[in-house]
Amino acid sequence: MALTPLNSLNTSLANSLSGLRAGQAGIETVSRNVGNANSEFYTRKIQNQLPNVVGGVGQGVQLPAVTREVDLYLQRDARDASSRTARLGAINEFLGRLEKLYGQPGDEISLGGRMSSMRSAFEDLTNHPDNVASQTDVLNKATALAQTFSNLSTNIQAFRTQVEQEIANSVTNVNTALTNINSLNTEIAKNRNSGLSTADLEDQRDQQVANLAKEMGIQTFVRADGRLAILTESSRFLLDQSNTTASFTQKGTIVASDVYSTAPPAGFSATLNGITIPNPAGGTALDITSSITRGRLAGLISLRDTILPQAQAQLDEQAARLTLAFEGTGTGFAGTAITLFSDNAAAAGPPKAAFTNTAANIVGYSGRIVTNPIFNTAGNLWRLRDGTNSTAVATESTFRGDQTQLRSVLTMFETAQTYAAAVSLGTSNTVEAAANAFTGFQATQTATYKAAEDDQTTVTDALKERLRDQSGVNVDEELSRMIQLQNSYSASARVMTTVTQMFDDLLRLAG
Repeated sequence: MALTPLNSLNTSLANSLSGLRAGQAGIETVSRNVGNANSEFYTRKIQNQLPNVVGGVGQGVQLPAVTREVDLYLQRDARDASSRTARLGAINEFLGRLEKLYGQPGDEISLGGRMSSMRSAFEDLTNHPDNVASQTDVLNKATALAQTFSNLSTNIQAFRTQVEQEIANSVTNVNTALTNINSLNTEIAKNRNSGLSTADLEDQRDQQVANLAKEMGIQTFVRADGRLAILTESSRFLLDQSNTTASFTQKGTIVASDVYSTAPPAGFSATLNGITIPNPAGGTALDITSSITRGRLAGLISLRDTILPQAQAQLDEQAARLTLAFEGTGTGFAGTAITLFSDNAAAAGPPKAAFTNTAANIVGYSGRIVTNPIFNTAGNLWRLRDGTNSTAVATESTFRGDQTQLRSVLTMFETAQTYAAAVSLGTSNTVEAAANAFTGFQATQTATYKAAEDDQTTVTDALKERLRDQSGVNVDEELSRMIQLQNSYSASARVMTTVTQMFDDLLRLAG
């Protein structure tokens, strides 16, 4: 019985020491939470306490590994929303730059503006058919229009080339993220097997997964050992027990005829590559390009293969219809048509051969259209009035009395031409209206994508805010917790002081 008080004091001392350790560990965790409250991928850490019972007697508390609480479904939704925002952001990054080149409907530098200027120059020439300045103005305005077509085509293909580089960069980012996640998976599994905390490692992994999701849409699930498995949107494994390396072969310079297709239409070549991953069954790599619908990669693929090629097709169609319209102005006056535009790739002139109106030849034509070089030959400006193939300059009485050629040009400007439905410029439009339709189409498309990005950003921000509220650090709550832990720590310290004094009293009695 003499040992009972001593045993009780030992138990009390052990409990107080355990309480001090628990309080200190809790305070350290809270302090770390407060210090990282503004870190994007930091989640609130929790130092749990479990009762330590030995032989039915309480022996203080156990301190299991620090954990975190994250709603995985909410985290997935926020990540997927970010992935959708990244897709729209990639598209808008390039459309915004292109809009400056296209101009606005009615702008002098726009296609419609250039077309209107050329029509006005022809109107002036009709009123002053023998005026060299008026003839020169027509040629200058036509050259400016052709150059605008060419510049826009060149810029569109330059942007496609830049997009191709960005796709390569994005694939590199994908592989970097997968490698990092794989390394973190290994550390997490090892720590979990050893009973150590994996909370910080999971935060780091979340950041890498977010980096990956920014580039492409993914699916995820957690294995029993804590490893994260990652799949494509089409349920192809990118990472499980080991990571997969995505591949992409970049083309150095893209031209209008380059496409990503297994069966390219006439005039196009299947020279662009997709994104592939190894085939688990061996053999040919798996092309996952078409299954990527979210993330920056999805936006870049849309730009390279759909959005920018459509703009190119619209330009090519307009350039072709304009050229053909001028070639047709001499109907009924054989040999005197004003063939104002020609294909720079055609046989050398002057004059160059007439434009070849085939689907294959229209591809990239806006980058090749030029004013017929015959008009640049010294002393040939009169052909803008009398006809490209006229054999001699018309007498003054002729061109003043019969302006059929010039008036037919003005009629052409008022006559609807037929456009391919696939290019979305309207199937029946005047050349000027089609040019304005192109600028309007591009402006509307840009505005639509920008509005979609703004809406998606709102959704993404809301989901991220909910996730932060659920798993992030609330400083007020942490400070309140800190006070509780400090009070608990002080109480344990007072118990220890009391027990120490009782030990001293026992020792004096024993002496």
